[in-house]
Amino acid sequence: MPAGEGDLTELFIRSFKCTGDVPPALVGSSVTYLDGYAYVFGGRALHSGKLSNDMYACDLRTYNWRRIDVGTAEIEGAIDAPSPRFFHSCTAFKHYMVVFGGMGLDTDGDAAETPVERTAIQDDRNQQSFQVRSSKTLLGDIAVFDTRVERWVGRRALDNKGADADKADADKGMQVDGSQTDAPSARYAHLSTLLGSRLLVVGGQDLEEQYVEELNVFDLQLGQWVLRSPFPRAVGLYRSFIASVQSGSTLLYSNYSFASVKRALYRLSAPPDCTLQEVSDQLDGSPPGLRFPRGHRIDPRTLLMSGTLISTEGHSELSL
Repeated sequence: MPAGEGDLTELFIRSFKCTGDVPPALVGSSVTYLDGYAYVFGGRALHSGKLSNDMYACDLRTYNWRRIDVGTAEIEGAIDAPSPRFFHSCTAFKHYMVVFGGMGLDTDGDAAETPVERTAIQDDRNQQSFQVRSSKTLLGDIAVFDTRVERWVGRRALDNKGADADKADADKGMQVDGSQTDAPSARYAHLSTLLGSRLLVVGGQDLEEQYVEELNVFDLQLGQWVLRSPFPRAVGLYRSFIASVQSGSTLLYSNYSFASVKRALYRLSAPPDCTLQEVSDQLDGSPPGLRFPRGHRIDPRTLLMSGTLISTEGHSELSL
């Protein structure tokens, strides 16, 4: 991007030829950037349908991939990798990757070894959707990957700055009383973002494809859930994104009814209030309807949004 703030006239996309242990084609995996590396975790293999709990890392200086051996030998505090999953979330915090939820397979009998199958069905708009097998299950767990030792570690307090950290978060208007609350509803295809040292999880779907109208906060300093509250909006990965902005608040964008696109933009205040304010009237212009939209703040005044655009002819392409 050019140096000028907000100048997107020279924005472009480049592709690079990668080497090493390149991940297979995956559906519903997470891609997370941290310290010059892109980490890919989980997902469903496009061709075999098998669910994965592998972790891959790509050095973005050399574009070399490697599959990380996450064995627990000789590493104190290391634990086994979490169960295979897809459409989970993975959020970077310090040198950790924090994974939540997703869809997996039942562990009863041989289900965990069975490839995930899909059955195509057609809805009333002749758009293809998928009905999943009953062997699938929802996940509501937290898993933590330490990128320094390249091992999965037990869920614990990840920030030991103590009083200084508490004061810094309080100054940002993000103070939560710290008492433990109920665990969140299991879900997949939800939204997540980081607010200081707190992981915010919003929305998602259940096995019946119904939206989970719930907001949850996991305190990474304490290693526990500290907030669970209703969230009266149907949001999820297919139609929405959430992005942290200034003063500990977030912006939540959603688009739906793609035949005649409807758009909504909300500002969500910091925990514990989590007040939702619609600011759709501040949208300048009309972005197209995007499936699996993503939003990233690139300067104080600009969010870059991307997603999959389906043309009237049925072709799909990346749109910015």
